[in-house]
Amino acid sequence: MFPRVRGELGRSLRATDATGILFEWYGESGGQLKYYPRIAEATWQSKVFTLEPLVEGDYGIEKKAEVYFPERWAALQKNPEA
Repeated sequence: MFPRVRGELGRSLRATDATGILFEWYGESGGQLKYYPRIAEATWQSKVFTLEPLVEGDYGIEKKAEVYFPERWAALQKNPEA
């Protein structure tokens, strides 16, 4: 069992210091280990940037499914119960 977070059973083990979380380990999600290095310890960093806005139109998980699996997507559009 993982430690409780805000009264609820947690989903990870966390290593923290006075500035915040350093590591998180998700044992129930394939053993994912996440590391959050301190900015002062960075060996490289980019300049501040702004992401381009999304273009209008279709995007998202359904569009990805349609692009990755065109035949299956078309079949499901014709017969959603398949």
